[in-house]
Amino acid sequence: MKKSFGIPSFFEKNRWRKIVMRMKLLTMFMLVGVFQLTASVKGQNAEVNMNMHNASLIEFFSEIKSQTDYEFLYNYDLVLSKEPISLDANQQDLKELLHDVLYERGLDYQLDDNVIIISEREYVAPATEPAPAVQGKKQINGSVMETNGIPLPGVSVVVKGTTIGVITDINGNYVIEVPEGAVLVFTFVGMQKKEFNVTAGVSEINVVLQDDVSLLGEVTVVSTGYQTIKKEKITGAITSVSSKELETKNVVNLAENLEGTVPGVLRYNGKTTIRGIGTLNASEDILLVVDGLPIEGDIEDINPYDVESITVLKDAAATAIYGARASNGVIVVVSKKARGKDQFSVEVSANLSYFEKPDYSKYGYMTTSQQVDFESKYYDWYFNGGKYGTVEEVVTSVENSIENSGSSTTPLQYAYYQLAKGDINQEQLNATLSDLKKNDFYNEFKKHALENQTIQQYNIALRSNNDKSESNLVVNYRGDNSGIINAYNRQLNISFRGAYKPVKWLDFNYGVNMLIGKTRSQNDYNASTPFNVPSYYNLYDESGEKAYYSLNDFNIYSSFNNVFESTSKLHSLKYNHLDELNRNFSNTSTRNNRYFVRLNIKPLPGLTIEPQFQYEDNQSDNRTLSESESYFMRRLQNACTTRSGFGTTEDPYVYTNLLPEGGRLLTSNQKSPSYTFRTQVNYTKEFGKHDVSIIAGTEFRQTRSYGTRGGLFGYNDQLQVQSTSAVDFNALSKISTSFWNFFATPAYMFNDINVFGLSTDTKHRYASGYANFTYTFDKRYNVFGSVRKDYADLFGGAPKFRGSPLWSTGLAWNISNEDFMKDKESINFLKLRASYGVTGNISTDYTSRLTATIDGTQRQTNLPIATIKTPPNSKLRWEKTATVNVGLDLSMFDYRLKASLDWYRKEGTDLLARKRLDVTQGYSTLIINNGDMLNKGVELSLSYDWLRPVIKGGFEWSSTLNLSRNKNEITKVDDIATTPSELAGSGTFKKGFPVNSLFSYQYKGLDEEGLPQYLLSDGTLTTGTVPSSDIDAVVFSGTTDPKVNIGFNNQIAYKGFSVNVFAVYYGGHYFRDNPINAYSAPGYGPLPNYLLNSWTPENTDTDIPGAGEYYRSELQYTSSQLRTADRWVKHADFIKIRNIVFGYELPEAITQKIKANSIKLRFQINNPKTLWTRDNLQDDPETGSLPTITSYIFGVNLNF
Repeated sequence: MKKSFGIPSFFEKNRWRKIVMRMKLLTMFMLVGVFQLTASVKGQNAEVNMNMHNASLIEFFSEIKSQTDYEFLYNYDLVLSKEPISLDANQQDLKELLHDVLYERGLDYQLDDNVIIISEREYVAPATEPAPAVQGKKQINGSVMETNGIPLPGVSVVVKGTTIGVITDINGNYVIEVPEGAVLVFTFVGMQKKEFNVTAGVSEINVVLQDDVSLLGEVTVVSTGYQTIKKEKITGAITSVSSKELETKNVVNLAENLEGTVPGVLRYNGKTTIRGIGTLNASEDILLVVDGLPIEGDIEDINPYDVESITVLKDAAATAIYGARASNGVIVVVSKKARGKDQFSVEVSANLSYFEKPDYSKYGYMTTSQQVDFESKYYDWYFNGGKYGTVEEVVTSVENSIENSGSSTTPLQYAYYQLAKGDINQEQLNATLSDLKKNDFYNEFKKHALENQTIQQYNIALRSNNDKSESNLVVNYRGDNSGIINAYNRQLNISFRGAYKPVKWLDFNYGVNMLIGKTRSQNDYNASTPFNVPSYYNLYDESGEKAYYSLNDFNIYSSFNNVFESTSKLHSLKYNHLDELNRNFSNTSTRNNRYFVRLNIKPLPGLTIEPQFQYEDNQSDNRTLSESESYFMRRLQNACTTRSGFGTTEDPYVYTNLLPEGGRLLTSNQKSPSYTFRTQVNYTKEFGKHDVSIIAGTEFRQTRSYGTRGGLFGYNDQLQVQSTSAVDFNALSKISTSFWNFFATPAYMFNDINVFGLSTDTKHRYASGYANFTYTFDKRYNVFGSVRKDYADLFGGAPKFRGSPLWSTGLAWNISNEDFMKDKESINFLKLRASYGVTGNISTDYTSRLTATIDGTQRQTNLPIATIKTPPNSKLRWEKTATVNVGLDLSMFDYRLKASLDWYRKEGTDLLARKRLDVTQGYSTLIINNGDMLNKGVELSLSYDWLRPVIKGGFEWSSTLNLSRNKNEITKVDDIATTPSELAGSGTFKKGFPVNSLFSYQYKGLDEEGLPQYLLSDGTLTTGTVPSSDIDAVVFSGTTDPKVNIGFNNQIAYKGFSVNVFAVYYGGHYFRDNPINAYSAPGYGPLPNYLLNSWTPENTDTDIPGAGEYYRSELQYTSSQLRTADRWVKHADFIKIRNIVFGYELPEAITQKIKANSIKLRFQINNPKTLWTRDNLQDDPETGSLPTITSYIFGVNLNF
């Protein structure tokens, strides 16, 4: 086994062998898939053995289930009413046996994949039987299909009250001759019967048959990852979303499909949570399970086109089987499989997403003209107001700043300096200001640097299935231009899953998923944003050539600019964003491979043994090249250059470069191999009114992460040469002064030079044992229990903390199956359920032993540096979450109305939280199991089919509303914050308040001199710093997490056209809307437009402190108080339309011309508009900045 998956040291030396092995393995899987996809082998019929006496049909079906893979779908009351069975069958063909037993009882059956559907037998005239002579007969043709557009072969089409009838062909088509005024009856097992009058002038009747939900309840199942269980037996809070629901809209990230679809799941500002936040310092990740096994990858890497269903496990009864990884909830993804026997299908999808460019006006900055006027007023006062001395003294001060401070000077500021010095006159200054007002750097950047982001998605799926094997080959490509020039994000996802049944007691499932990604992004952050220079700059000058300027770390008007421009060993520090967007790229390649194999062994009836193994090999390689011409390397070269001499004729300056000429190449490699091995035993048995299901197993898992990083200096990519060996890193680390900029020294920038080392090699192992039990009596009462014990190498100090027993129990009552409910025809289904259990959580950042990391070297000694990461803690243990859940499920009015209501109480204990310590112990604080938390909430799901189609293309209208409310509170934590400044802001944990709380200073407006006033706890006001002892002066302003979430979906369809509108509401939370800063002077960049309303003696009706001339020096000590004041806290409630989807399914007359089963077109609008916000806001309440960009999606789907 070890040789199969590799020993790291072996493959580090033989990397090429590893690549060849992977290619051979993938080729083998794909060849097997191709052979299976092209196979059309008719499998042998199953044979069964049984001896029964006076057994019920239900017992008969149960015995067949235990000997085969088949499930049964039937009407319970219908089957129960039939006479008992007595038989002795030895190696009898299953199909013959079913026919003999069912025919004499007036029943029939239909095979659909691995499901046997039982129904009452309909009489259809044989093809050879002549129809009775009918006067005025006419020919009717048409087609029959499911609601999803898939043709239905084998549908019985009968003239009511006669023996005249036909059966639809393999494409769902039929032709029948009927008398005028006849009634056609369409029936198919598992579907609702439909009747249509044949009226004058009608020659075509197309029909859509809907599922008979009263039958589906018998076999509707969900996957929990460990087992597949019927919904009627479920005692926990589980919500499933089918592929039909998922495919109503296009998404890039599968998690986006859960927002507003699954109550309790919030997808807010890119973050997904289930029933609130349940931890303070441990992992907040939701456990992701794919095809039965947890994976280390992310949900955004799952191919959304290849998902059959998503099941969200929310309470302990559903999640406890996953133990110490389940406190944050579990998402179970089941991949699509081939449908039907002896069929080969091809599905092709393509989608193009087109995004608008961001609207920079939403940032709330001044326009160019406003900024020029604002700065002009300030600098006129600055030079002439007398506060900073005479004009001559101010000029001298500015000259010293230009030459020595290293900070930048804007052209507007420099023009006022020139005017004050006498180098230009007022007319020339006015001309300069007029020219600056013509510029608009931000929109120029938007035009030339930004692109309309486009995402291309292509997917092709090839599937086949026969009695012996199944194959699924899916290839998905996604290309994203990232919305900025010279960048991209590309991903290729190849998946092959196969199944083989060599003998009736053994199933063999296997697969491989390969995810290959390549991204290119700008390594220089300055180049990716325009907001690091004033708005009155420009990218191009009047002649159309690129304009050059400086960033805020260099003064282009200093004498050093001439030195850098004219000295051969030094480099210009002029900047242009477009130049830099063509340089200094970071290129990342990722390869995430997942291999799995699973056996299903059936040694005895009802008993299966499932050993399975999964290996994940995730690898990321990064290559960042900063060319010699890039601004980063030019500045780094200048910083690593020393100057000697006095600059005189006799002793001129001599410049010495300590870095070789050329660029810098950084490389890093990160590997994360992991494996999971599980062996599980399943036992199911039905006897009479009793149904028992038991599973038990063991699981072993290992994760590892390690890597390297390095760099080359003097690198030339074209010549493939470098001069790293010529660099004296020790000498560079000791140079702490610079001849041109205090902050541009080798010592200060040493992290950009010392780029060598290893990433921490982290390995963890886990072992678990688990079991669960489900008992059902008479399809009415369900009892469930589960237990799991996890061991991890993170815990080892105290034996009682090494393993954590986690468990759950649940009860369910199927009220609708009670005798007293049989006359309640309007109620189709009613179930009450309750559960309680304990799950766990873990953080790999903390261990029970003293842990240190070795990273880098000490500058003076060149010896390795070890840093203690965590002290020993023998009592470290799992976080625990105990959940109580009570739920009600209801369906009414022929299943038109479906409802589900849940109440839960989710209490976390032993949470990892920071505790204050006596500093004499060596630590002032330490994270230990010292916190408790409570989440309480309700969830409601409602759906109603207002109109159902009675014929193909008929009018259809349905609505769905999902609501969830959660209240979060920390019930135990050490209050680390002891001063107002520590408590104010966000990220501080405090007992009695939510995890993500806003605490604020109490802002009471400006005084008569324009200074902010703050309320103290004793009721007095202060314009100064709030005393450190007065922590009660800071108040709770609300939580940043939404308390209430509502998702509303409305869908209408008619004659192939469909419209789907999905909207969301988030409420009960708060955020700081555009919190302000005090400005003593204009900064080097954009200026916020709230400064236009700042305090002046003439403008006192404002909350914005004075700026520039009216800035008070006291504000420099209270700037954080101002920014975290409650004045800027607003309600974050909003209603948004997430997407509007227009769909069209082409008529059969067109699709049949290219031999397609269906062709669907889609046009989708994402995030078109925020419909409503509770308060009048500057920022978007969800993002805290610009609104989510509107996008348009064009899609096509072809099914063959």
